[in-house]
Amino acid sequence: MGRMDLVRELKSYPTTVQCRLDKLWQEGKILRSREKIHASYVDSKPGVGRYWKKLSTFLWIRADSRAMTPSGIVTVEVPYTQRYTLEESKKKHNVAFIAFSKPVVENVKQGWLNQKEVLKFFKNRDVGAVPSEVAQAFNAPLSRASRTLGKMRKQGLLERRGYWNPVLAKETPFQGRIKGYVYGLPGTDQAKKRIEQGEGLYSPHVNAILVEIRKDSSLKRFTSYGKFEEELGQYETLKAIKILTQIYPGLVTATIGGQGFIYDKQYFTSEDIDKQVAYWEKHVSIKKRLTGAIGAFHEAFSQHAIDLALKDMDIKVTFWRKIGKGKESYNIRLSNAKEIDRVLQVDFYYKGKLLWRHYYPIECKFYRGGATPEHLKEFIDKLRFSSEFGEQIALQEGNQNLQVHVVKQNVHPILISPYFKKETHQQAKKYHVELLPTWLLAKLAGDTIGKKLEMRKLFEDYLKEGGNIEAFLTEIFKRKKTQ
Repeated sequence: MGRMDLVRELKSYPTTVQCRLDKLWQEGKILRSREKIHASYVDSKPGVGRYWKKLSTFLWIRADSRAMTPSGIVTVEVPYTQRYTLEESKKKHNVAFIAFSKPVVENVKQGWLNQKEVLKFFKNRDVGAVPSEVAQAFNAPLSRASRTLGKMRKQGLLERRGYWNPVLAKETPFQGRIKGYVYGLPGTDQAKKRIEQGEGLYSPHVNAILVEIRKDSSLKRFTSYGKFEEELGQYETLKAIKILTQIYPGLVTATIGGQGFIYDKQYFTSEDIDKQVAYWEKHVSIKKRLTGAIGAFHEAFSQHAIDLALKDMDIKVTFWRKIGKGKESYNIRLSNAKEIDRVLQVDFYYKGKLLWRHYYPIECKFYRGGATPEHLKEFIDKLRFSSEFGEQIALQEGNQNLQVHVVKQNVHPILISPYFKKETHQQAKKYHVELLPTWLLAKLAGDTIGKKLEMRKLFEDYLKEGGNIEAFLTEIFKRKKTQ
């Protein structure tokens, strides 16, 4: 049982309940969970109504409880309610319960950050740091490091740099290769250096690749990019090789049969280089033939596997909704303070297990002359600058490394309007936005219930009757079904 469960049961204050729990724990009458448990649910208060709540809390159990095991571990079901779909479920946790002891209490205090120590940490660095680096250095939780750095910035002890968000007209945390805000000592270029550095030379990939290149070169062998791409990925491999060739002019890159290679020229004569080129040309040719054969087999295998798997596939469709002040609303306010008209969530299940989740944010525009390109661009900016539907990725243009906000891959925007301007169709292709005419939506819905639906006529009827829109439409659709 959690502290808030006792607060509701005893109708007492949280601080009073916590004091009683601590006293009983010290007396050995109850046990406490070693770690906090995360839960979420829909709660209600007088004068406020229903609302979604998330909390982290310790669990408590009687020391003489029958549920206790010799190992001190008890299986507990914790309620979990999704933020917008409000889908309720229960997660099982194997919770370890412990008796009171001074070391346990002292361990809670470990990881606290002392501002003097944090300042010393920055003074001993040439570059700034992000909260995760500070948390790692002091073995402290990330949330605690973030709070401490934020307080020190407000006191003028540190400066903070972030990504300039033109929509919000303020700096926001980096979401690309650097995660979070970058902090540094005021009046220095520490923060600037950390931003420019990214992962830079401090990436462990760079040193590891350099060791492999020199080892192969000492044996008169070229090093293939593919040697690293399987583990690191193509992007990280190319990034590390670019850094190395900038630092060590003796490293030479070559392309053989469409594949990349690198070697240290100090270990090679011109004859050694010719031998390696001839060897790899032959090897790459054989590899390409094998790749082509297995590629065709892979295509056929995938087709048959998908065809078979789809027979046991289930699809669940849910509109996001939020609960606040006792009311339900389908308009969703995003992390960037922008509002989306509706969000459709589509989950794909295979034998009860979630495989994929796709989101369809919907923007509705009833505008004379049709939805404009400006409407579409505003819609896309809402999505790509939000944490729910957007992300920041690194792109390279010439010698510049750019951090660009894009819409996530599993997000498929839909713009609904009676008409669309010609330029809007062109912009929709550019940003991969689905344009859905209102008349087509009315036809699809009308065909489903066997009656013709005209949105404008229904609106005129609503103006005559008045009342709640949701209640009116629900009654209209019921009426249509029964006619």
